[in-house]
Amino acid sequence: MTPQFAGIINGLLTGGILVGKICQALGAGAKAFRDKETGITVAGDVSAGGVRFFRTTTKEGESGVYAFNADTKSHAMVTVPNEQDTGGVTYVIEPTGTVAFSEADSPLVSPKMEAITGPTDAPASLQAGPGAGSLLKLAFTGLQLGKVVNVGSFRISCNTTQLVIISTQLTATALTYMMLNSDKGVSATNLNPIPPKPPGDPRNAGDIELHFDVDFTALGFDMEHDTLSGQVTLATPATGEQLRRISKAPSQPLHPVEREFFSRLERGLL
Repeated sequence: MTPQFAGIINGLLTGGILVGKICQALGAGAKAFRDKETGITVAGDVSAGGVRFFRTTTKEGESGVYAFNADTKSHAMVTVPNEQDTGGVTYVIEPTGTVAFSEADSPLVSPKMEAITGPTDAPASLQAGPGAGSLLKLAFTGLQLGKVVNVGSFRISCNTTQLVIISTQLTATALTYMMLNSDKGVSATNLNPIPPKPPGDPRNAGDIELHFDVDFTALGFDMEHDTLSGQVTLATPATGEQLRRISKAPSQPLHPVEREFFSRLERGLL
């Protein structure tokens, strides 16, 4: 394995954590800090792919789970796949920012659903290519011929020889990682970058439609009958502002009590 190839793999690997494990880690027995002046309690802290999840509860008892990007330079991304008739979501978190991760407490999201996390900065080996400064990590379920699945602002579909990704926001220079599983128990991973085909006429004005050649048959899938789930990573020239547009919610700075909670954690005081 060449150093460049190893760098690409390292850059594509994502963190993953079950939604149920997030809730479990932030429940009873978790490390906590209560601020006497505000009555705010911050508890938990479980990490995946560089993203830290915690729970904040107000004096009035209002509680919510948040995702925190502790990195001071890179944006981070959290993706929750679609589930049955519920679309998936994408969050882009600014450096040192946080977003409300409502999926943790949502009855519409299975505790067995895996949240995919990781930084958006592409490794140097990928940045050497033209326009490949950021990585987008998407995850989906229930993909089959003739069906479109929605993950945030992305629509994913397929034909017998291509994976099709449509966005109104971002374009991509390559599909750099793909992991697929079928309902028949077949799994396949591709680490060879796949460039998009020249776009055809968009179905709707403003759509960016990307077609990636995928030999599903060679990978062991029967697209006439199989249903797929999986993860894909796209290399994109998107700027930080463009990345933030695909986030379900905007980033916010940590509350002073939340900052104190993490400070005490780092100092071993909790």
